[in-house]
Amino acid sequence: MALVYSRLNSAVLEEDRLKAEYLAEAGMSLALFEMATGIDSDNNGIGNIGVSYLGDGAFMVQHDAKGTSLLSIGAVHDVKRVTFIKYAQ
Repeated sequence: MALVYSRLNSAVLEEDRLKAEYLAEAGMSLALFEMATGIDSDNNGIGNIGVSYLGDGAFMVQHDAKGTSLLSIGAVHDVKRVTFIKYAQ
């Protein structure tokens, strides 16, 4: 019984990790879209995405225009995943 419980917990954790990764990528895609179109969809600066909830989790993106980078964080339950892009202008 303990083995079944352990494997179930492991599967749930892996699912949360995957969801958090996809959320981080979704946030990055939205930020890149804002930068490509010049449309600030949430009026907080091109490439910055405030906390946005989707499904079981949320994502947010911070754009550092001076450092030419984007940092996207996806979170599901207690799991967080980060995607980082450094770009040249």
